Amino acid sequence: AEAFEELYGDDGLLVLGRGMGIMQIIAAFVRFYVDDSVCGHVALVREEDNEKRQHLNNTNQPVRNDFQRHTIRPLVFVLGLKESECSVLLSQLESWGTPANFLPTFITSESGQAQDRAAMYRRGGIFVVTSRILIVDMLTRVVDANEIECFLVAHAEKVSEQSTEAFILRIYKTQHGHRHPIGNESRKKNNFSTVTSAAGSVKAFSSEPADLLHGAFAKVDKVLKSLQVRRLYLYPRFHASVSDELEKCQPYVDEMHMQLTPLMKEIQGIIAAAVQTCIKELKKATAMIDWKDADVSVENCLSKNFDQA
Repeated sequence: AEAFEELYGDDGLLVLGRGMGIMQIIAAFVRFYVDDSVCGHVALVREEDNEKRQHLNNTNQPVRNDFQRHTIRPLVFVLGLKESECSVLLSQLESWGTPANFLPTFITSESGQAQDRAAMYRRGGIFVVTSRILIVDMLTRVVDANEIECFLVAHAEKVSEQSTEAFILRIYKTQHGHRHPIGNESRKKNNFSTVTSAAGSVKAFSSEPADLLHGAFAKVDKVLKSLQVRRLYLYPRFHASVSDELEKCQPYVDEMHMQLTPLMKEIQGIIAAAVQTCIKELKKATAMIDWKDADVSVENCLSKNFDQA
């Protein structure tokens, strides 16, 4: 919940440890952006727009006409998902009881012509699409960047300056620059909600922290620049909130031991005798070395310490 709130409140790159449920967080964002209930994104947008309008009225400032985003479903694109992860995302949403009209639409090469996709984009919703199809749609104006509410980018560690995802986000930010959300400092000054609701958001996700450390110099900075975000949210397993959550749901471990068959035991004995003979011959051939039995033994030959010895 803490990671979700931070990333929703301010765009950035969320990095989790491997196996910590990155797909569940992506699914939570997918469900949240199309949820029109009291706790959904649309309701928060409506509430924030009303606060802005009221503030402008109270300060005798002209009310703009761009507070209309809550009247239609937001248009959100999910990039970077593998084919197997698309199935996981769909299964996760269905397990939460997500209504069919809230489920994402998967855009492939078989999703019809450009005009068919344009009609789907105008209706809004969540679209899981490949970067190759989306970049063509953006360059040919099949989808208007000003109508896109948010990008959810999976496997952000693979995004580079030369990647298609980076090109998509550059076009998005360039064409969308005049409609950036009000910054947090301005929100606090004007007593606005600190929850980001305006269009122009990029939420990136990664569960491969090691990949962000290896490779090019200052790779994290380059990835953030390619994603067009500034914030980096780190949630390793030793993070306080993560550790507390793991303590609540400790795994059940059932340790099982397999008994060796008589033939296996015989083979094991022969191998141990052969290794013991090799060790004796090694000691005889190197009489000038003061070997210690604790360092050179049959038990130690199975570990890396034997090579070091």
